[in-house]
Amino acid sequence: MGEPQRVNFWGIPMWAHYVFWIIILSSAVIMFYGIYRRYLLWRAGKPEMRTDRLGERTVNFLKYAIAQIKILRQRYPAFMHLFHFWAFTLLFLGTVFATLDADILPPLFGYKLLAGHRYLFYKLVLDISAFFMIFGVLMAWYRRYVVKLERLDRDWRFALTTSLLILIGLSGLTIEGLHFAGIGDPSWGIWAPIGFALGHLFAGMSHQAILNWHLFFWFFHFLCVGTLFATLPLTQIFHVFLAPVNTFFGTLESHGALIKPIENIEEAEILGVGRIQDFTWHDLFSFDACVECGRCQEVCPAYATDQPLSPKKLILSLREYMTRHADQLLHPPEQDVDESGMPAGEILFGEDGISYDTIWSCTTCGACMTECPVLIEHVPLITEMRRYATLMEGEIPDTLGSTLTLIERSGNPWGISRQDRTKWAEGLDVPLISEKGETDILYWVGCAGAYDPRNQKVSQALVKILKAAGVDFAILGNEEQCCGDSARRAGNEWLYQTLAEANIELLKQYKFNRILVQCPHGYNTLLNEYPKFGGRFEVVHHSQFIAELMARGKIKLREDSDRKKFTFHDPCYLGRYNGIYEEPRDAIVASGLQLVEMEKNRDKAMCCGGGGAHVWMEDKGDKRINYARMDQVIATGAEGLGVACPFCMIMLTDAAGARGVDESLEIKDIAEIVAEHLA
Repeated sequence: MGEPQRVNFWGIPMWAHYVFWIIILSSAVIMFYGIYRRYLLWRAGKPEMRTDRLGERTVNFLKYAIAQIKILRQRYPAFMHLFHFWAFTLLFLGTVFATLDADILPPLFGYKLLAGHRYLFYKLVLDISAFFMIFGVLMAWYRRYVVKLERLDRDWRFALTTSLLILIGLSGLTIEGLHFAGIGDPSWGIWAPIGFALGHLFAGMSHQAILNWHLFFWFFHFLCVGTLFATLPLTQIFHVFLAPVNTFFGTLESHGALIKPIENIEEAEILGVGRIQDFTWHDLFSFDACVECGRCQEVCPAYATDQPLSPKKLILSLREYMTRHADQLLHPPEQDVDESGMPAGEILFGEDGISYDTIWSCTTCGACMTECPVLIEHVPLITEMRRYATLMEGEIPDTLGSTLTLIERSGNPWGISRQDRTKWAEGLDVPLISEKGETDILYWVGCAGAYDPRNQKVSQALVKILKAAGVDFAILGNEEQCCGDSARRAGNEWLYQTLAEANIELLKQYKFNRILVQCPHGYNTLLNEYPKFGGRFEVVHHSQFIAELMARGKIKLREDSDRKKFTFHDPCYLGRYNGIYEEPRDAIVASGLQLVEMEKNRDKAMCCGGGGAHVWMEDKGDKRINYARMDQVIATGAEGLGVACPFCMIMLTDAAGARGVDESLEIKDIAEIVAEHLA
C-alpha cells in the first residue's frame, strides 16, 4: 500500500454525490438566511462603538473565548465546555480541510493536503475530537437530566442539538470503522484508534454489506449535519460562534462606570430604553450570544431570595421579545412620536415584555457580570431600562422616589439641612478646605458618614486615624453634597448629572492631591464616573489609605488581647467593581483579630442588599438579601463582622437585629477596628 492519504467519497456512488450536495447546500442556504435575519435585527439597534482599541479587544478574546478563564471558575462545566468547544472547533476545521483537499487544492493546484504524515495527524485529531465531543455531550446530559440543576433549561433546542451532536459523532466513527473494514488493516490504522477498533467489529461482513452499511451511515451522518446547519440560528449551537465574538465586543471600561452618560440630556427625546429599538446593536447581539449557562442566575442575590429577577431569564426574555417584535425593529414606525407625544413603537414593559418589578429587584451588585463567561452586561441593561421607567414613565418605587426628592431638595438622602452636615465633627477640630486653602488629602465624608448616626462613628474613627498618622487633610464641610450614585442607579440621570457637574465644579476650585472616600459607592462614582464629565481626580478608598499608612509605618497597631474571630463582608462596589479585597483584611489581621472567611467571599461575595439604591427601598417578607447574607456571617461562628461600606453597615446591622444577634455580634467598619487598636 502506498502513502496514506484521504480517499474522497470512498465507496459512494456518483448519484449519491449529487444528493450530498443538495443536502449540504440546502441546509447551508437555510442556515445563512436565518443568520442574516438575526444580523438585520442586530443592525436595527442604535449605533455604538465596539471596534476601538483592537489590541485590548484581542486580549479579551484570547482570555475569555480561547482560554475561557471564566468557565474555569467551576471545574465540572470547565471540562465539559472545553471538550465541547475544542472538539467542535477541531471537527469544524477538519471539515474545512477535507473540503480543501477534495474540491479546491487538487483541481486548482494539483496538491493533496491530507496525505502522508499530515493525513495521519489529521485522523488522530479528528478521532479523538469525536470521542471528546460525545463525552462532553454526555456530561451535559448528566447535569440536566440526572442532577437537574435549576439554572439549566431542558427544552427541545438543547435536546435536538445535543442529540444531533451525538449522532454525528457516532455515525462519523462508524463510517470510519466501515471504511477500515472495507480496505483491510492498513499499517497506519492505529492513527485513528477508535475507528480502527470499530473496523474489527465489521471484519466478518461481506464487502458488499460493508459498502451498503457505509452508504447508509454516510447519508445518515450528513442528514444530521444538514439538520444541525439548518437549525443552527435557532439553537444553542449558534452560541459557539456568537459567544466568542461577544467577548471581543465586550466593554473595555471599568464596570464601575455602569452606563454611558446621556449627552444633551435636556434635548433628548428618549431617555433610557423603553422600546426594543432603543437598545444598541451590541445589546441586541448580546441577547443572542447568551450561552444560557445560568451562572448569572446562580449568583444573583435577588433570585436567591425569591425576588422577581433572574439575570438569565431577563436576557432570554429580551431575546424572545426581539424575535416576536422583529417587524418593529426591521420596519420601525415612520412617526417618531404617537398621538400622545410619546415615542412611537410598542413599549418594552408589560405583560408581553419585562415587568417593572424585575428591573427594580436588581441591587446592581455585578455578580452576574463577574460570572458571565461571554461578558454580557446585565447591569447596564437594567439601569438603562430604569432610566426609561423613572424619567419617561414615572414608574419608581414610592420610597425610592421620596429619597430622590430629598436628594434634589437637600443634597442628601436623609433630607437633613446642609448646615448640619458637619455636626458629626463637632469637638474634633476637623479643618475645612475653604478655610485652609489647600491640602494633601481632601476627605470626602459622604452622606451616610455625615448624617447616619451609626456611620458618623466611622467618620470620627477615620479622623482619629488621620490625626494619629499626621496626615494633612481637610473636608468640604457644608459645601459637600450627594455624589449621585443612588440617583444614577435609580435611573434618574438628570439628577445625577446635576449633582456630578456641581460637585466637579466645586472640587476644581480647590487644591489637593487625593480625595479620600469611605463609601465605596462614592469612591466608585468619583473614580470611574466623574471622568466622563471632566472630573478626573486621584481617588482612594479609606481601606486602601489605612493600608498605605500601616505600610509606611505612619500608624502602629496593638494586637487584640482577646484574639476575637472576625469575618469580613466584601462590598460589591469595592470588591467586584474595583478589585479591592486584601486591604480591609490586612487591617483586621494587623489588629490581631482572627480572620475567618465566609463561604462566599471576595469576588464571589453575596451582596448586602443595599446597592442599586436598594438601601432606600422598602423590602417586604421574611426572605431578604441582607438576612441571607447575615445567615452566612452567623455560619462562620465569628464574634465580629468587619465592613467597609456605610450601606453594608446599615443593611447588615438591620439583619443582625432581625436574626437576634445584634448583641452577640460586633459589626464594625475597618476604620473603627483600626482606631480602637492604635498603639
